[in-house]
Amino acid sequence: MKSSRHLILLCLLCFVVAVAGQAQSAAAEDGLLDILRQQVDSLFQSFPKGEDKVYFLSYRVEKSEQLDLSAAMGSVTGESNLQNSLLTIQIRVGNPHVDNYSVLGDGSDEACLYTKSIRLPLDDNQNNIRKILVRETSAAYQEARVRYRQAMAADADIQAVKHEAGDYVHSLPMAYYEPPFPQEELPVEVLKNKLKTCSGAVSPHLGLQCSAVLNVTKSRRYFVSSDGAALAENAAHTCLRIQLVGQTKDGTLVPYTKQYDRQIPGELPADEDLSRDVQKMEQTFQPVLNSKSGDAALCPVVFSESASGIFW
Repeated sequence: MKSSRHLILLCLLCFVVAVAGQAQSAAAEDGLLDILRQQVDSLFQSFPKGEDKVYFLSYRVEKSEQLDLSAAMGSVTGESNLQNSLLTIQIRVGNPHVDNYSVLGDGSDEACLYTKSIRLPLDDNQNNIRKILVRETSAAYQEARVRYRQAMAADADIQAVKHEAGDYVHSLPMAYYEPPFPQEELPVEVLKNKLKTCSGAVSPHLGLQCSAVLNVTKSRRYFVSSDGAALAENAAHTCLRIQLVGQTKDGTLVPYTKQYDRQIPGELPADEDLSRDVQKMEQTFQPVLNSKSGDAALCPVVFSESASGIFW
């Protein structure tokens, strides 16, 4: 019995070690993560060790791709595709009690000015990224040093610097790695047809305007720090909004919106299901538009023929 238990534990241990080894191997092949780790270690060690000592340095990078499509009454009306790669630098000069993020009492408490955000090359050119990291980290250090000296000067008056709750907590080294998204192009034409189908599913004799807006976002996020953190993860979000706009008997334009939130476009409902949803929206919406006008009243939204006229 004991030998069987030991065998199970040994197998579990081997599995954990194998998974960890695969994650480390995959992370080693991630060029951007490797550059960020190398530079944060190298630059952190290169700063002066005296009064203006840097005790924390971190890089946060978010690479994102965003697709926006819009359609109305069965036709595509807009398309845009944006890509960004943004670097955010946080650098702390001094010590956890008084540093460049200390809150001063002179009305200049704008710590966000000392967190640098910079665009990186979209092609992950390693030489250019290293040059940008060196240049921008140096600039951030100079700004942080000035701010730290202001905090030190203000610290002569104990009332000028607030020490009640420092916002820095030293953390143990941590690592987390997700492989990047597969290199697949978004099915733009398929998504266009989906929007044309659902925005054109309204009954023409009802006088309703139907529009559809689709937003697809994919992000790759990195975080490394002088505390030993090295993280890489993915995020994805797809949002489809269908809106009907109708006119009541007194001329008021009334919108009715249905929204679908998914992780990837492939999880959206099929075109036929979206068309049926639009038809259900029409059936729900029509009594509201045909209801009689009534006196204004503050009440909950009740989509019944007798109550909707009071609400609207």
